[in-house]
Amino acid sequence: MSPMHRLSHEPDRGSGASDSSAARSIARPSWSSAWVVRWVSLLSPCILCMAVTCDEQDETIAIEDSRLFAESQRAFPPAVSDADRFGLVSPHGPSMGEEATADLSQIPLLWTTPAGWSEQSKTSMRLANFEVAGDPETECYLSILPGAAGGLEANVNRWREQMSLPPLSSAEVDQLPRKKLFGRDAAFVDLEGTFVGMSGTENKTGFRLAGLLIEREGVSMFLRMTGPAAVVAAELSHFEELAQSFRLPDSESPAADTSKQPSTTPLGLQAPPHWVEKPERPMREVTFAPNGGLKTEVYVSILGGDGGGLAGNINRWRGQMGQKLLSDAEIAELPSIEVMGRAGVYVEIKGDFTPMSGESGKDFMMLGVVRLLEGRCLFVKMTGPVDEVTNEIEHFRKFCQSLSLP
Repeated sequence: MSPMHRLSHEPDRGSGASDSSAARSIARPSWSSAWVVRWVSLLSPCILCMAVTCDEQDETIAIEDSRLFAESQRAFPPAVSDADRFGLVSPHGPSMGEEATADLSQIPLLWTTPAGWSEQSKTSMRLANFEVAGDPETECYLSILPGAAGGLEANVNRWREQMSLPPLSSAEVDQLPRKKLFGRDAAFVDLEGTFVGMSGTENKTGFRLAGLLIEREGVSMFLRMTGPAAVVAAELSHFEELAQSFRLPDSESPAADTSKQPSTTPLGLQAPPHWVEKPERPMREVTFAPNGGLKTEVYVSILGGDGGGLAGNINRWRGQMGQKLLSDAEIAELPSIEVMGRAGVYVEIKGDFTPMSGESGKDFMMLGVVRLLEGRCLFVKMTGPVDEVTNEIEHFRKFCQSLSLP
């Protein structure tokens, strides 16, 4: 085992591809406009915390099944932020008072459109937009904003004001029921009254507003439906189904669009023989399940530019594990392992795993590697129950060291 050392944050093209015993191409999804959105990317500061360490082990493990994978034909812009890719915030960037940056990328956001609903054109503030049940007065849309966007209480009372209703107290807001949005508990509001809109100039009596609000990891998400009370009442079940269907491409939920396109970035790898390859997934080069298990998985992603930045990704992972964020100085002290001829940052994080979407896990462990390349960034990640992942640490490290690009 090569000794661990501190990371030199210098991108390069990667080492030459190693000999491989078999070759093939990874098929990649071709995203239609119904599955792709542009994300707003304002960034927020990160919090200081303790650095992650890992233990050296000397066990030698034979890794078999060397293969060559082809690269995706997707073109990534040179500086895709963490917020752009995952709907989360990076620890660096403009303050909330500054204007939102321009769209930097397109990433797939997945959902299932309810029967009888029709998708409408997206806008900068509506990442998914629907006409409900064929009624032009009834609409539903999803918005994602950076930061707390005013906070839960302020947004609930803003919606109540738009329905000509008095505000709720903090205690009353805390008692609002919860329903699922992106797999998380979100505050649910159900209001009837006279809808005056954001401008306060509309005067639509007999209207109803159903909405979900959630703020997590520096991003606020809103899903709301407004329209005549009778239509909204009839479509509430579809509204909840839509909310539960929203997911990101790295969730466990299957993508509705299963069309594939050939891949074009060659990736050489050697996987342990007990790792079972899983079906193709968007935004991933390859996914494995050790021993074919259902809870533990490992996957490789290659993204354009800095992929959201080293700090942004490390702290996103820590946030998913319920751990405090690290400062730049602490991240600079993280251990590393050699990947493609140079150092890649290596982390081991324990906690309760709560991904952006998909199933959460208690007492989980995450292994992760971030390796900056020239114009791209490589990510390798394993998550699963602590005991299962602990048994795979050396296999994971050897797997990372086996990766190669031409």
